[in-house]
Amino acid sequence: MDRRRGHSRPVACRADFADATLKDMCRKLPQTKARFLEVPGVGKAKMEQYGDRFTAEIKDFLESGAH
Repeated sequence: MDRRRGHSRPVACRADFADATLKDMCRKLPQTKARFLEVPGVGKAKMEQYGDRFTAEIKDFLESGAH
């Protein structure tokens, strides 16, 4: 995910988010940082670290029609 966006560090979501958090994120598909914070297991620190990248990827996914 990061390499396409030009980020120097890959997103280590499996290490930083519990499976339940990732599953809830997949159900909710948060497209804003405010919605990202509503996902259980996402606090301010994770929102600051991952919010922009995750919400951008989710928007791209939804816009692509791949779902």
